[in-house]
Amino acid sequence: MRVVLSLCVVVAAALALSGVPAFAASPSRCQSYADDAAKAANQVRQLKCGFNLKDDRWASSDASLHKRWCLTASDDDVNEGRMSATPI
Repeated sequence: MRVVLSLCVVVAAALALSGVPAFAASPSRCQSYADDAAKAANQVRQLKCGFNLKDDRWASSDASLHKRWCLTASDDDVNEGRMSATPI
């Protein structure tokens, strides 16, 4: 149980550490975000971390869906999406 909780904290911290200025998110940044988001969604499901699986951030492990959102978002929104990944 401790290992699972530790891994959940690591996943959430990794999402929070990617900060950039507030401009429209670039395609390369969005690809990185999408890959990380899909990986995190898979880890959350596998580890049963207590995240709300109905939340769009965790509802899909399909990177293309995360990238589509990111391409319409500002870097501030992308950063907030990474940083607000908190357990229930």
